[in-house]
Amino acid sequence: MRFIVLTHTTFIAFALFAVRSQAEVTVQERASFWATMQTQYAADPQTIYDDGVTEPPYPVFLVPNDDASLSLPLTKSDGSLQVGFGSTIQFSLAAALRPKAIVIADESLEAQAMVSSFYRPLFMASETPEEFVAHLGGVDLHRRENTQNILDRLALGEFPTVRAVEELKEKLSQLENQGLVTALDIRFVEYVLREQGRPFPSTLSLSGSQAQVSIFRNAHEVSTIALRLAQQASCQLAERCGRLSFLTPEGFTAVRKLFLGNRVFYAKGAAENPELWKAIADFSLRKHKKISGLYLANTVEATGSRDKVMMAARQGLGRRSPNKLNIYFAPPVQPCFQSVAQMGFRP
Repeated sequence: MRFIVLTHTTFIAFALFAVRSQAEVTVQERASFWATMQTQYAADPQTIYDDGVTEPPYPVFLVPNDDASLSLPLTKSDGSLQVGFGSTIQFSLAAALRPKAIVIADESLEAQAMVSSFYRPLFMASETPEEFVAHLGGVDLHRRENTQNILDRLALGEFPTVRAVEELKEKLSQLENQGLVTALDIRFVEYVLREQGRPFPSTLSLSGSQAQVSIFRNAHEVSTIALRLAQQASCQLAERCGRLSFLTPEGFTAVRKLFLGNRVFYAKGAAENPELWKAIADFSLRKHKKISGLYLANTVEATGSRDKVMMAARQGLGRRSPNKLNIYFAPPVQPCFQSVAQMGFRP
């Protein structure tokens, strides 16, 4: 066996090159991947509604682009089912409100993949928030590091390493053997990590059908997921923005238990589609859970009409959710958050 002595800088450069060299995917490979992913989700009992749309209708934010959730004037209710749009936003809300179950909704298949095939496997493979953040960035976890230390490393632009990615894949393979994740989930995690720090075009370039493209067809800032989350955390940890609650030990444990207990569900559809809300209402009845509140993030910015979304929600929910609901809207993109409108809603 040969041993090669590398300096720290050389090792990082070597590891980054090795990770990057395996990130490529062609347009044809990507199309096949998402077709298979759609089939997996259609058969997944955690998917409570699917509008059947396979192409992403708009560029999805892989890290939610509003930070308002952490200082919302949250009002607890007698409901136990949290419903909303966004991923890490919903995790923070769940850490604060401790629902019995969550329904996360979005119109994009890519957004569903981030919850079901990226964040979910990472939660299941991580026993602490420190492990989760290290896995999220594909970086090595050093002894006695806390969450903030790792976030600082990611915020400075540290890239995934081969060793960290391979160690994570080994953990995920063990979960696959237990039937907790799929081989497709593992591939997706690897695709996302291998793109960090290396932007690929989302659409076909002039170089032809074999051009290397992002695994995502229509998404924002694919190559900076870990960096964005780390930067968001720095803002949220500041006094005026509160804290990234799902990365505290208590918050992380609460959200992880939801995933381990198969209590995180997904509804894929547009916020202005009444059928989406009807499916959510029917689900709440079947599970005997009252809806505690709706967090609509900045979906009204995407759809362009708060009234249209509210009309669809009223039409779809009808009388199936008799408790008073709190509905939370977030402002447009902010460097942190500035203000939030809260309104009561009774179907």
